[in-house]
Formats: sequence, C-alpha cells, structure tokens
Amino acid sequence: MFIELSLIIVLATAISLVMKALKQPLVVGYIATGVLVGPYFLNVLHSKDDIELFSKIGISILLFIVGLGLNPNIIKEVGKTSLVVGIGQVLLTSFAGYYLVRFFGYSHTASIYVAIALTFSSTIIILKLLADRSDTSKLYGKIAIGILLIQDLIATIVLLMITIFSSTDHAVGAAWIELGDLIIKGILIVAVLYFISKYILPT
Repeated sequence: MFIELSLIIVLATAISLVMKALKQPLVVGYIATGVLVGPYFLNVLHSKDDIELFSKIGISILLFIVGLGLNPNIIKEVGKTSLVVGIGQVLLTSFAGYYLVRFFGYSHTASIYVAIALTFSSTIIILKLLADRSDTSKLYGKIAIGILLIQDLIATIVLLMITIFSSTDHAVGAAWIELGDLIIKGILIVAVLYFISKYILPT
C-alpha cells in the first residue's frame, strides 16, 4: 500500500510540474494522475480498499478546506445575479441534456438522471481554479461562487427527492412527508449554525 501511495505521489508531482511548465491548472494534473494510475493505463492500484479509504479521507479534508473559504455573505452581494443565472443554467442544461440523451435512445428515466447530472458543476475544481488565480474576491469570481452555492442547494434537494421517491418502502404521501421533514430539519440546522457563527463565535 505504501509503495502504491509513493508511486501516486511521485507521479502526481511529476505531472504537476509539467502542468506548471505548460501554465495549466494543477487540478488537471491531479485528474491526469488518477487516470494514469487506474486500471486502463499503469494499473498500479492493487490495495483498492486502503486507497479508497485514503481517497475518502482526502475528499473530506478538501471539502472542509473549501468550506472554510466559502463566505455566505457573497449571496447578499451578488445574490440576485447568482440566483437568476444559477437556476436558469440548471433549467436550460437539464432541458437540453434530456432531449440529447433521448436522441441517443435512452429511456425516459435514464435521460432524467443524466440530464440532472449534466446540470451541476464541480464546486471543488472551480474554487481551486479561482483560488490558484487569486480571483475569489473579484466580481466574476464572486458571481461564480454564488452560482455554485445555488447549484449545490438545488443538487441537495434533487438528491433528497431521488433518494426518497426511489425507495420502494415509501408511498408517495409518506415520501412527501419525509422530504418536508428533512427540509425543515435542514433549515433549523442552518439557522442555528448561522446564529452561532454570527453572534457567539466572534465573541
């Protein structure tokens, strides 16, 4: 396992140096490293369970770091623009994606799933690109972050609905009740955390 991790780190470092020389984002090098060490190229990963554990820990830490850099006050500054563009982008992309997938002969349900997946951007990658360019405080950077937050909120609601309504253990009425219960709990948690971060932690 440690040999495999060492090979991944060495390869990621080498590819990142190439990306830096080519003036490309480092995240492209990380993605290329993942492709190269996978089963379709070098196939160096054999301790799959252990590597998967490290990957989950890494993603959790990365999400935490990204969360520290997100400022909810951005919504106040560019909220209207982000809301209109974010919702509009989700609707247009899902609409176009649905009919594109249907054109290739997929079923109605499969087309909906793919269309939903096509609408959302990778918050981590975009924030990493903005941070590398020191553009998080610029106007277009703030608008981009606002759009990402709107997308994440929509994605959370959509994933909740898919999870609840796809369960065979729930009737439609019970599914709506469970969805409403989760939304209420989520709003309460956000309100409590906002109150703590706004009035208690600064003191």
